[in-house]
Amino acid sequence: RLGMIAMAAAVLVMAARRTQALLRQSIDVAVTNTNLTRFLPQQLAPRLGEVGLDALRRGRREDVGVLFIDIRGFTRLTETMAPAELASFATEFRTRIVRVADATDGIVDKFMGDAAMILFPAGENAPDAARRCLRCAGLLKVAMADWSDTRENVGLPPVSAGIGAHFGEVFSGVVGDASRLEFSVFGDAVNVASRLEDLTKDHNTDTLVSRAIVERACDQRHWRSVATLTLRGRDAMIDVMAPAGSDP
Repeated sequence: RLGMIAMAAAVLVMAARRTQALLRQSIDVAVTNTNLTRFLPQQLAPRLGEVGLDALRRGRREDVGVLFIDIRGFTRLTETMAPAELASFATEFRTRIVRVADATDGIVDKFMGDAAMILFPAGENAPDAARRCLRCAGLLKVAMADWSDTRENVGLPPVSAGIGAHFGEVFSGVVGDASRLEFSVFGDAVNVASRLEDLTKDHNTDTLVSRAIVERACDQRHWRSVATLTLRGRDAMIDVMAPAGSDP
């Protein structure tokens, strides 16, 4: 009987030690993931927990809605601002971008001075991602107009922005070391969205998108054709569209 008690006690001790080891491991993983999400978009936390950092480093190809927004005349607007005023201006811009991205479940991939890139990974539902990307474009337009009105009401210069969006395949992954990680996407879809944003100045509109993203979203009635163009850096033609209510 004593022998059986001793064996049971040994088993319990071993089980307790294993439980403690698993608990420590879980805590270590949680702490690591928490530290990583300081650098990575919060929307990547579930994927980080599922596949781990190594898988994110290896990257993958996926369909994504890509949106660029860029303040027009940024240098002219800010060249006479004091440092504190410029910091406040940049913070206001970024706050509005993040608010709209969160409302449409978009990922703010990065800010680039007076510009931002927002991503909408398709996952298993490409039409939904495309619709959210287009909705984000519309909400950003409203957010910029509201901000501009607020500035003008207190005697400050108005602001305007160009917005471009496209849908297509990209390579996505995490790059960098543990001290500074960054989620990045590369591919033709990114370049097209960026070019479309730049073309808004030439077509007298604040928003240009590709027919590809409009068709994925099944939202043709809200958009009108603008032109069929060959964008800089690529051979294939692309159909460009603007909001149906904007001036031709």
